[in-house]
Amino acid sequence: MSRVTEGRMEEGHGGRSSARSDEPEARSEVRWSERRKEGVVLRLLRGESLDLLARESGQPAGRIAGWREEFLAGGRRGTEVPAGRR
Repeated sequence: MSRVTEGRMEEGHGGRSSARSDEPEARSEVRWSERRKEGVVLRLLRGESLDLLARESGQPAGRIAGWREEFLAGGRRGTEVPAGRR
């Protein structure tokens, strides 16, 4: 069973709990807040490398790209003019 925590993973554990060598590897999953995702997406939109952000955050590049698309779609929805106000 994976452990979900809010915030950063503790350093020194490499994202893994201390499992004995004869046990299956136990993993920790970090839940990302909307604000944290937003920070990564804004860095991406400012021109930072997707690969660098993926390595730095520990998130797959495809997931970060998905966050970017959701962020941009939200912005497009926010700028739509309602049908009765055209």
